[in-house]
Amino acid sequence: MYVGSQLPLKTALKAENDLVPRRATFYQFVRFNFSFIPKEGENREYDPEILEHLLQEGCNLNLGGKSKEALEQFTQALEIARKLYTGNHQLIQWSLYYKGNALLNVSRPQEALDHLLAALEMSKSLDKEDNTERAIYLSEIARAFLGLNRLEEAIKYFTQSLDIWRRIYNGNNVRIEHSLYNIGGTLLSLGKPHEALDYLKEALEMNKSLSIEGNEYRALYLNEIGRAFHALGRLQEALDYHKQSLELSRRIFKGNNPLLERCLGNIFNTLLDLGRPQEALNHYQEALEINKSLFKWENEERALLSHGIGDALVKLERLPEALNYFQQALAIRKKLYQGDHDNLVHSLMLIGITLQQLGKIEESVEYLIQGVEMKKRISHINDHPSSAIIMNRIGTGLQKQGKFQAAYDYFKQALEIQQRLYPEGHLDTATTLDNLSSVQCSLKKYHEAYDSMRQALEIDKKICQGPHPHLASDLNAMGTILIELGKYDEALDFLNQSYEMKLKLYPKDHLEMAISLGNFGQVYHLQKKFPEAKDYLKQALESYIKHIPIDDPLVQAFVDMLIETLEQLGEADEANKYRNYKK
Repeated sequence: MYVGSQLPLKTALKAENDLVPRRATFYQFVRFNFSFIPKEGENREYDPEILEHLLQEGCNLNLGGKSKEALEQFTQALEIARKLYTGNHQLIQWSLYYKGNALLNVSRPQEALDHLLAALEMSKSLDKEDNTERAIYLSEIARAFLGLNRLEEAIKYFTQSLDIWRRIYNGNNVRIEHSLYNIGGTLLSLGKPHEALDYLKEALEMNKSLSIEGNEYRALYLNEIGRAFHALGRLQEALDYHKQSLELSRRIFKGNNPLLERCLGNIFNTLLDLGRPQEALNHYQEALEINKSLFKWENEERALLSHGIGDALVKLERLPEALNYFQQALAIRKKLYQGDHDNLVHSLMLIGITLQQLGKIEESVEYLIQGVEMKKRISHINDHPSSAIIMNRIGTGLQKQGKFQAAYDYFKQALEIQQRLYPEGHLDTATTLDNLSSVQCSLKKYHEAYDSMRQALEIDKKICQGPHPHLASDLNAMGTILIELGKYDEALDFLNQSYEMKLKLYPKDHLEMAISLGNFGQVYHLQKKFPEAKDYLKQALESYIKHIPIDDPLVQAFVDMLIETLEQLGEADEANKYRNYKK
């Protein structure tokens, strides 16, 4: 989702701008005029015309999508440039830059970074003043850091690039617009959607000021703003922006386009999270048809779409069908990738999760451990977001098997990774703290559980702006921990905060509302305030049986509590009525 910039070299260059760039932006060379090349330091054993030809051919190959062949040309060009000239020279600098871009195109970000940093340093030695060329180098270095998952460093270089563009151009400019987008997109990947939203909205407004007509970049920004709102839990706003992006994309593009497919996919995901899985499936079908029309072969987007329909089927509680789609995605990816790959890790994880939900815990843990081991082989280290997610899933599986200490160990590993990745906090870190708190409760370590949940809430309140499902859930969880600690008044305070937030997030018959009502009933029962306990437990039970089978252990626990409450109130007849619920 990186937006490239044109490189304004002293020779005339023509940019190829890709709407949703998946590889570096390259530029078509016009024939160099070598008459300006100084003779000092020049090695005439090599003809500069050869260098010109290699650079020209490399750009032509890249524009034709032949990245590996282009890399060979740029590599030869760099070797000749270094033999032609001793010390720093602009043609060495340009060769370094183009080879760096080519290395990014073939997914070799570390080598690309080395070349791009060398080009930047040579640029500084040849021209002390900041210029457009340097701004582009900084932006491409940021992209290399993105490829290495070093997002904080990417932000640093994108920001330096933006600062140069702002100094060069007074007022709005397309290069400033693209830089704002790149920073916003990276902040979104860092789990900082609130900060990302500011940059993305500024990019959108600048686009509108520069062009009255809707354009592909505007559609892209609308889509990303939707993603930021989604990450903030503001799902209806997310859906509105995704729909605007889709509507604009339909007007702009003649026929099918990858952005149309992406918009449909984001609408699909947002509808899923809004609890509208059947509606989401309708968007899936159109996205799949677009994918098939664009690509006649198996591809990664198709695997993602298979995952998407699997997600919808999970929400519709059609788990065997969902598992089938996840396995189809894994089969596609095994054809696409030779050996280990992050996307294979993703499929293994989803299959593992679904098997968990189907109650096939041991099989589930096997898939998830395969994912962890593959991730270790890919990254050589565990400090990667997906590693932490998988460890969380393994911990969850082990917890369901009653292996609480083993689950605790995996949750702890996940937390340590996330604390190194996100020192300022992240919702993923809060989720891991939730899991850690849960297993600490299972181990009867309630004071430790309280400390873990307190840390989770600190992160929630820092990141979540306004009512948010994650914050509401954690407030409720803190209330349940305080119940176990016998601090009933404090528990009620947290439960009330959660309940008030849920009223703004969910309909009254939602399962989350039943959970809150049940917890109120439990507290009042423990406080021997039986009239209040009766009211809340009856409401909770009525709501629970709409969502959960009556023989579920949780429902049965509330039935027992309600019967005891009614007996304490001397309402034996009503208590007997609820005994019919016993299974």
